[in-house]
Amino acid sequence: MKICNFGSMNLDHVYQVDTFLQPGETKSSRSLFTNCGGKGLNQSIAAAKAGNQVVHAGVIGSGGEMLEEVLAKNGVDVSLLSHVDAPSGHAIIQVDDAGQNCILLFGGTNQMLTEAYITEVLDKMDANTLVLLQNETNLVGFIMEEAHKRGMKTALNAAPMDEKVLSYPLELLDWLIVNEVEGKQIANCQTDDEILPVLRK
Repeated sequence: MKICNFGSMNLDHVYQVDTFLQPGETKSSRSLFTNCGGKGLNQSIAAAKAGNQVVHAGVIGSGGEMLEEVLAKNGVDVSLLSHVDAPSGHAIIQVDDAGQNCILLFGGTNQMLTEAYITEVLDKMDANTLVLLQNETNLVGFIMEEAHKRGMKTALNAAPMDEKVLSYPLELLDWLIVNEVEGKQIANCQTDDEILPVLRK
């Protein structure tokens, strides 16, 4: 299957600490690891490893060369990525001695998709393309509408769940990917058993 993933890409800066920082506190971390992440990047790599032909669409900014290299190394087509002079998406992650984490996310270039860029990418796909989305970029609703106009299948991973998801034209989706918490929020229900009956309407 050919997949066009309008996906987020983040540089994850992971700091090992004994305990999370408190307000007004300064401390030294024990180590720093920089990894490639973002739900979009992770999904593109997973889909490519599963044997699919994957095109990753998105915006990479300054310092994001590592993101493009990792995608390409894992068999993802990066020929349609857009490059701009702005900070790439990244996360600051504290991991404490108990294994808990605390994450500060900066959207950066993940929030810089434009309607013109989206249209240009979709125009290069055929109707048999599956358009894959997550809620870590801007213009998700616009992408859904444009893909639907072209007869393409669409799938949305509704994470991270927020009020924006409720504004998307979810009725245009072929697949909505949620966990129990996200499903209850979208269906506006209280129990897991109510999720599917509500969402099917």
